[in-house]
Amino acid sequence: MAHQPNGWKSIREPSRKEAWGSHSELIAAAHYNGWPGRSDMERGRKPARGDELSLRMGFGAALRSQRTRANLTQEGLAQRAGLHRNHIGFLERAEQTPTLVAMARLASALGMSTAELVQLAEDAAR
Repeated sequence: MAHQPNGWKSIREPSRKEAWGSHSELIAAAHYNGWPGRSDMERGRKPARGDELSLRMGFGAALRSQRTRANLTQEGLAQRAGLHRNHIGFLERAEQTPTLVAMARLASALGMSTAELVQLAEDAAR
């Protein structure tokens, strides 16, 4: 190592293994950080309040009932709505909160208005 001014040490780039660890460590970190479908508590996030959780659960129940009523699989609904099939499962299990765009796409794919889908979710949450 060459002498550096003021006692600084030479800095080298770490190897990939030093920087990222082994493959199993990468997979474990990915799972810990929410891949796939971990709950808020498992991710170390503040859990949803009761009313938020009940509304998410109501949306999931309404989505599942409308999907099965339309004789669609999660994958079929996802294709119609332009969403990933895993996202449908996350929503139905209340593991994720839908965005307004996702709600509009899902409602359209189910042949209903967004307002109707939200109303069903509110009714199911009560």
